Amino acid sequence: MVSTQSALQDSKCDPRSNLADLNPSEMSDIKAHFKSHPLQAIILLALTLRILAAFFAKGYMMHDDHFLIIETSAGWADGHDYNNWLPWSPGCAGPSGHSFFYPGIHFLIFKIFNFIGLHDPQTQMLFIRLLHALYSLLIVTLGYKIAVRLAGEKTALRSALVLAVLAFLPNFSVRNLVEMASIPPLIAAVLSMMNFDQSKKLKHVLWAGLWVGIAAGIRYQTGLFGAGLGLFLLWQKEWRGALVLAASFALTFFLTQATDLFIWHRPFAELTEYVRYNFTSGGEYVVLPWYTYLLTIAGYLVPPFSLILVWGFAKNARKHLITFLPVIVFILVHSIIGNKQERFILPVLPFIIISGLAYWQSENLSEKLRKVLRAGWVSFWVLNTMGLAILTFSYGKKARVEAMYFLYKNQVTQPVVIEYSFREEVRYPPQFYSGIWGKYYLVDKGTNLTAMSDYLTTLEPEGQPAFALFYENIELAERTKRFEEEVRPLSFEAKIEPSWFDRLLHLINPNNRLEEVFIYRVQPAHPTTEGN
Repeated sequence: MVSTQSALQDSKCDPRSNLADLNPSEMSDIKAHFKSHPLQAIILLALTLRILAAFFAKGYMMHDDHFLIIETSAGWADGHDYNNWLPWSPGCAGPSGHSFFYPGIHFLIFKIFNFIGLHDPQTQMLFIRLLHALYSLLIVTLGYKIAVRLAGEKTALRSALVLAVLAFLPNFSVRNLVEMASIPPLIAAVLSMMNFDQSKKLKHVLWAGLWVGIAAGIRYQTGLFGAGLGLFLLWQKEWRGALVLAASFALTFFLTQATDLFIWHRPFAELTEYVRYNFTSGGEYVVLPWYTYLLTIAGYLVPPFSLILVWGFAKNARKHLITFLPVIVFILVHSIIGNKQERFILPVLPFIIISGLAYWQSENLSEKLRKVLRAGWVSFWVLNTMGLAILTFSYGKKARVEAMYFLYKNQVTQPVVIEYSFREEVRYPPQFYSGIWGKYYLVDKGTNLTAMSDYLTTLEPEGQPAFALFYENIELAERTKRFEEEVRPLSFEAKIEPSWFDRLLHLINPNNRLEEVFIYRVQPAHPTTEGN
């Protein structure tokens, strides 16, 4: 018998032979384990994709997933109210119509970061994306459980796989989107309702109301999903269940909005303003046709495979009423409302996937339909893999983010000029990445630079701008010359390029701005001369 010490010595002498002996066996064991535990393999795949997105899909995709969540909560943690949402902030005109529940959670996260001394904004965001990556695995695991109930193990595994690898999900799952954050509690609510449908125990309805209340606390509109679950109970003449669902939802939702009592001294102040604003100002947004969300769903779920899913979802309406009614209520109401944005429909997509696949896994499909399904799967894997490779590694709004991060890395504490003088409207910078709050001079097409220069002469040195950030290479020479003549001399410091993803979006749709940021150090107007 060879001793352990001898084996270790042999391994040190020739590690390659040891690896050659062990690796095939280890790999075989791993393959055998995942073959016998396919759900674990799918969850590991989902986690891997989301971790990759957490590291590589930096920046932000749209205004709301950064400015309404990160900019708000990080500012609060640092003692600054970016959006002027709080009544004691100058410029606050009352409730803004935004739930403080989800930003409040991030406020606590940022307070923890500050407490442990983690201040680097890119590192903070990496940890937040990783937290969201872990949280989003609930979509896969809970979605699997729903699919098992609806159509069995085979369909459940396929549903979980689609929820793990669907092109936009790894990226969107690590974003600060309230639409994505509300999905896990909605799936948990449906599972609870399924438990009630099976056992008729009201405690399951109580849990369903609790989960929908949390989802609505994150995003008000998901309360419509709860209305659909209530409609399901009324359809089954479960009157007591409907009352319990409503009471549980109301109590839980109230608790998520309890901050209104302390901030505004009245309940549901933000919700009231949200309703008022949408009734009086909804027409200020672009009003799109009623079928917009049908096209959006088809796009998100990868056409032409998405048409297969939507068809299956519709065909399974009566059989899977427990998922159909909440989804259809949600879609119908959103389709009636004029303000339509693609992200609004995200909360119901997992249910369309699960119920749609359940129909197509039926043993009673004709050979023609089976051919359609096989062709759909082939197209899905080809197109989805391409989209997955793009979105998982996409750095959104890179130039805006990195320009601000440049200021953080250079420990800038003085104000900064944001120069957009070729446009009527200035795009506000993501201040979070600079670590500077509220210290900006915004220059647009209507800005009087001479008046600005006169104002700067009245300020102490700490109020003078340290850098000027010129956005986009449009009339850049003329803009810098005008600034130097009327305000201060400039010296070039750095150029921040857009990401390849930003370039791709601009290529697809030129309305997506291809921003470069040119960073200049602002020199004193009258530098002192040594020796005088």
